[in-house]
Amino acid sequence: MFTMLTPALLAWVALILLVEAGMWLLFHRGVVRICIPADLAVLRKPRVSMAMLHVFAFLHTALLLFAVIAAHFFLW
Repeated sequence: MFTMLTPALLAWVALILLVEAGMWLLFHRGVVRICIPADLAVLRKPRVSMAMLHVFAFLHTALLLFAVIAAHFFLW
C-alpha cells in the first residue's frame, strides 16, 4: 500500500516545498523594505523579527506537509 502512495506523496511534498519557497521569497522581498530587525535585542518590545518569521515559515511548512501526508494515509 505504501508503494502506491509514494509517487503521490512525493508530488505533493515537492509542490508544497516549491510553493512555500516561492512565497517566502516574495514575502522576504517585501519585508526587506519594511526593515524588520534580524536581532531581538534592538527592539524595546520584541514583537516581530526575521528570526521569528523564519521559525513561523518553517512551522507552517512542516504542519502543511504533515496535514497532507496524514490525509493521504487516513483517507486514501
